[in-house]
Amino acid sequence: MRLLAPITLAALLLSVSANAQTTKAPAAKPVVVTVSDLAKKATDFDKKNVQTTGKVEKFEQRTSRKGNAYFVFDLIDGKERVHIYGQGKLEVKVKDGDKLKVTGFFRKEKKIGDRSFKNEIQVDLKKKPIEVL
Repeated sequence: MRLLAPITLAALLLSVSANAQTTKAPAAKPVVVTVSDLAKKATDFDKKNVQTTGKVEKFEQRTSRKGNAYFVFDLIDGKERVHIYGQGKLEVKVKDGDKLKVTGFFRKEKKIGDRSFKNEIQVDLKKKPIEVL
């Protein structure tokens, strides 16, 4: 009987530990914000999950030198704009002038090598981040 209690306790602790490791915390809901606020108050939204709407300008579906598909475009609202970047090929058809709802990770500035990108939302296609309105 004395041996059974520690074994049962150890099994229970292992079970709880395994469940804790496989349970993921829910993703934070995006902050709904205007393109204008993102552009004018970029520091307030830096490194946050955001959702915004605007019109598409300069849409391009490209392939990198390494053969990876990606897309870029500007999302505009009046005179303000943010840059949109995503890896992969968009399932939805997007063209200049379309009004979209975009959800993704906003950065005030992103540096890659000697290049710098300002006010950019990086979208994750697995999360269906782009909706044509």
